Amino acid sequence: MTLFIIILRTTVQNSGELEIVSKVMFEFAEISKWSIDLEDCDRILRVEATARIGDQLKEKLNELGLDSAVLETFDSLLMQN
Repeated sequence: MTLFIIILRTTVQNSGELEIVSKVMFEFAEISKWSIDLEDCDRILRVEATARIGDQLKEKLNELGLDSAVLETFDSLLMQN
């Protein structure tokens, strides 16, 4: 199975906004794992998913007031070769 690693820049600043991100992540059945680096100046959100859903994630986060941008999407099968 192909796994996609999606890297997004976000504007998450506090626990309330982190809770919004968490709720969004649970709306997507394709997501198997996610993490966010609040120490990084770009508040990097790293998502592992079974489909290329970066644009949908960005749109949903932006709808809820969290500015985000997809920086990169990696195909884990291609990364292994």
